[in-house]
This record gives sequence, structure tokens and C-alpha cells, in this order.
Amino acid sequence: MNNIRTRKILIKMIIVFLFGLLLMFCGNIYISKCIANDRKNELENIVGSIKTNYPKLSEIELMDALKGRSGDANVGRDILSKYGYDEDYYKINFSNERKRLLVWNGLVLFLTISLVIVVFFISHYRQKRKINDIAAYLSELNKRNYDLKTGDNDEDDLTLLRNEIFRTTMLLRETSEYETKLNADLSRSMEDISHQLRTPLASITIMLDNIYDEPDMPTELRQDFIRSISMQISWMLSLVNSMLKLAKFDAGTIKLNAKEILVDELLTDCLERLSVLIELKNVDVSVKNDNRDQKRVTFVGDFNWEREALSNIIKNAVEHSESESHIYISYSQNDVYTEIVIRDEGEGMTDEDRKHIFERFYKAKNASSESIGIGLSLAKCIIEADNGDIRVDSQKGVGTEFHIQYMKRH
Repeated sequence: MNNIRTRKILIKMIIVFLFGLLLMFCGNIYISKCIANDRKNELENIVGSIKTNYPKLSEIELMDALKGRSGDANVGRDILSKYGYDEDYYKINFSNERKRLLVWNGLVLFLTISLVIVVFFISHYRQKRKINDIAAYLSELNKRNYDLKTGDNDEDDLTLLRNEIFRTTMLLRETSEYETKLNADLSRSMEDISHQLRTPLASITIMLDNIYDEPDMPTELRQDFIRSISMQISWMLSLVNSMLKLAKFDAGTIKLNAKEILVDELLTDCLERLSVLIELKNVDVSVKNDNRDQKRVTFVGDFNWEREALSNIIKNAVEHSESESHIYISYSQNDVYTEIVIRDEGEGMTDEDRKHIFERFYKAKNASSESIGIGLSLAKCIIEADNGDIRVDSQKGVGTEFHIQYMKRH
């Protein structure tokens, strides 16, 4: 009885059968009442006729005669037989009454059986139709057509099977779309990497050819070539390392070590890593806790990866700042999120640049030649992986402001 469809069919058949029995019972009661009413009318006519024709006969004598308390049954039988009220008469009359009951009961039984058969065949037809639908459904799946839906809300086994197939279809569709997107991203990344590496590799090849073809090259020029080659190799190593990190995030292989992070310690670490660049650019960086109570501000994340993300953002701010300008870093927290704001006084960016600033290999018009165009994209991946969000506001000629918010985890 675990089959839901079988249970439903049996329940329908039992309901039809019980309804037939009820109909038969009610019909028998009705026919019995009709027969009783005929007998009643017949008896009333007999009593009325006797009383009318024999007024001297008392009611007590009449009732005693009707109830068989007086008179001879044999005499009565002889008289009735003389006028045709014999056994054949009773057989015919009572046979008609039995026929009425039999016809009714037979009709009800026929209708009940017919309804049971109809219920069975309708259920069988619906089952066959669902099986054909599922077969067609699977045929479409084999054609990689995942745009299939189910509107059947029944709870039988075939519907449950169809719904499971639908869920599997959605999973296959998502997997297919993800793989398509992944392949497209991979193809685009390979094109971007090839494009990014082509120029420095060509430059390195030319300089090495010059060194090889001119053994008597001046020492100073040779050192310039070697220094330039070293810078190009460092740039390519930085690109490869950044791409590897992004690839790990894309593949979902990064396991973040989520712990409570003190924001002031994180920012101090980032600034120490960038101290040489900050000193070379001669930029003043100030850090401020905007909480009124001055409590230590924290959020939950992976310290090493967040250091990578914030370092890239601060490095971007330093690179786009003029000498002797300021960079302002503030942080605060509330019951919902922890926020870090990084604002520079650089040249700012256009709305077009701001829309694409987090795209891989995107370089703004005022980006330096050494820029890889991947640091902010990596920073965004890291921040979002730690339940955070990043947005940027910028005004050309005024500066740029990054807002980073880490949602509280409960």
C-alpha cells in the first residue's frame, strides 16, 4: 500500500462502491414504502367497502375479522379461490413487487460496477498519459532542452517522479549554464592573459636579441636592458600570481579561514606592506576610528586574504594620488555591518571608468603603464567571499572613495 496511485484508485473505488450500497439501501426503503402504501390503500378500501355494505357489523367484529380472531380460514380461502384469488394470483402480484426490487438492485449494481470500471480506466489513461509525458520530457532533456516546466500538483508516484526529474532538469540547466559561463570566462581570461603577456614578451625578446647580437654593447646600455627585462619579468610574475589567485576563487577551491579580525591591526599591516610605495609617492595616509565609543572595530573574515584585498585598494589610491596629497581611511561598525572607507585626493575617474573599475584587465584612461588591471577585481572577489560588499564613488578632479562593508555574521 505504499504506492500512492494505487491507494488513490482504491479509495475512489471504495467510495463508488459505498455510494452504490447507499443508493441500493435507499432504493429498497423507498420501494418497500411504496409496497406498504399499496397494501394500506387496499386494506382501507376493503374496510370501507364492508362497513358501507354491512352497517350493522360493529367495528370490533370487523377488526377481529381482519386480524383473524374470528372466522374459518378455510372458508375464506374457498371463497377467495372461487373469485380468482388463488395461489397464482398471489404469485403474480408478489412477483411484480420482487421484480421491482430486483430491477432496482440490478440497476444500482450495474451502475456501480460501470463507475468502478470507468474510474479504473480513467486512472489507467491518466497514468499512461503521464508516462508518455515523462518519456517526451526525457527525450527533450536528451536534446539538451532544459526549458521544461511542471504544473501538475498531484501527489501520485508518477507526479513525484516527474517533479524529481524537473528538479534534476533545473540542476542540469544551472550546471550547463555555469559550465558555459566558465568556458566563456576561461576563454576570455586566456585571451586577456595572452594579450597582456604578448607585449612584455616581445619587449624581452627584442632586448635579448640586441644583447646577443651586440656583444660589444656599452655596459650602461646593457645594464638598462637587463634592468628593463627584470622589471618586465616581475610584472609578468605579478600578473601570473594574481591570475592564479583569481582562478582559485573561480574554481571554488579557496577555503577561507574565517576568524574575528581587528580592523586597526589589518590596516596597520596593509600600510606596512605599502610603506615604500607611500614614501616614494610622498603621500600622507591617516587612519581614523569613527566609532564614538572608540571600541575596537572587528569583522569576521580571512586575515591574509583581506590584507591582499585592502592592500590592492590602498595601493590603487596611492598610485592615483599626487605627491604631498592625502589619503583618508576611516572605519566604524554598527549592529548590521562593519564599514571601511578609503578616500584619496587623486584625479578621480569618469562614470564610464567607474562602471568597469572591477572588471578584469580593465584599465582606466589615467592608469599607469605598470598597472595590471586585475588588483581591484581580485579585491572584489575576496571581499564578497567574506560576506562583504564594495562600491566606489568618484568625481573627476576631486578624488575617489571606496566603501567596503562586511555584514555581521550571527
